[in-house]
Amino acid sequence: MFNTINLRLALSGILLLTLTSLSAQTVKPSFKKLILAEYKVDTIKGRQEISITRQLEINENGQLHIKAVYSYDNSIVDSTYQLPDAELIKLNHILERGFPMKTYMVTQKEPPGAAFGGSLVYITCTHINGETENFIWVFPFMDTNFNEAFAFRLKWPHKMTASGKKIIDPPLEADILKMHNACTYLPRMDDRHPPTIRELKVADPSAKQ
Repeated sequence: MFNTINLRLALSGILLLTLTSLSAQTVKPSFKKLILAEYKVDTIKGRQEISITRQLEINENGQLHIKAVYSYDNSIVDSTYQLPDAELIKLNHILERGFPMKTYMVTQKEPPGAAFGGSLVYITCTHINGETENFIWVFPFMDTNFNEAFAFRLKWPHKMTASGKKIIDPPLEADILKMHNACTYLPRMDDRHPPTIRELKVADPSAKQ
């Protein structure tokens, strides 16, 4: 009788550990590292100067580290959190298929007379095989599925701490500037206009239409 009770307790413990392990599992990224950097390039006295307004990095465990310029006082806010499974699933669908990010472009120029008022975003992805892919993301030029997969960049976590006044990353800045100058599809920029309503709706699918 005693052995039977012990056996039942042992089996119950194994079952509990198994269920706990399963519930703790999360979706794993289909890449080693993913970095996004929103940026702008200004020419001052004939010299290009780059400023990064938001930098996001997702590691191989799906943790997202975000640094961003807080518009109210221009301070830098900083946070690290686990990207939800639903967001990772959308990212994996885009990045694990083996197609270069550029293949998700539906056009490479804005309509006549139009100007882009959003942010240019530099993306660098280190794939599982170690290869690195770099890309400049222009929101209105991309397939809808691509834009929705990367919409997490516009979502702010609840808890963020202040960490300085400027995002400084010289190696990343150099990579962005090199890619920026080589890019053949940069849109005509118009800083007077905020991000489009369509961009904001994609960033928050639950928003009322």
